[in-house]
Amino acid sequence: MENTEEFDTVVGGDVVLAGSIKNSGSILINGTVEGDVISQQSVVIGADAKVVGPVEAQTVQVSGTVEGSIKASDTLEMMPDSKVKGDIQAGTLHIQPGASFIGTSSMPDEVGSTKLEKVDESDKENEAEKDEDKGEEKKTKTKPKLELESE
Repeated sequence: MENTEEFDTVVGGDVVLAGSIKNSGSILINGTVEGDVISQQSVVIGADAKVVGPVEAQTVQVSGTVEGSIKASDTLEMMPDSKVKGDIQAGTLHIQPGASFIGTSSMPDEVGSTKLEKVDESDKENEAEKDEDKGEEKKTKTKPKLELESE
């Protein structure tokens, strides 16, 4: 359990909050929040916590559940047994073994812009169609890359 004295805002384990939390300091969530969670520093979502809505901060650590987008300007870390259902954007992404993620991810390639790469069958077909329009027989296959940290 995190030392709650390190956080400017703490949502306790028995709390169900419907609304937005916006803070320039760090936020620890151990309960349930249905709404935006925005910090200029860090957001930590505890193992039994649930956030339904977007999360935005410099660093985000998820041990519980998030149903919504996550935007971490610096680092997003998904701990073992965490669950994220939504699109994520992070400068650095760490997905620990046992974490679950459903959505798309993007990483900024420059300050203020993002590079989004989505690979699925329709994209491969579109690439093949583009090559055919140029009169070329070449078909390219793209393999997605995902690096996972192991224990």
